[in-house]
Amino acid sequence: MAGGALIVANNCKLLNLVKKNQEDLMKKAENYIDTKLEEMEKKVETEEE
Repeated sequence: MAGGALIVANNCKLLNLVKKNQEDLMKKAENYIDTKLEEMEKKVETEEE
């Protein structure tokens, strides 16, 4: 019985860790995309001038 509770607790802990890592990766990806879009916009603006 206690072994089952430990497995559930470990699975929950692991799931939360995976969720946190996914959130961090998504933030990094969004920041990267935003940076690249800003660079592209600046490049287009300088080419138009």
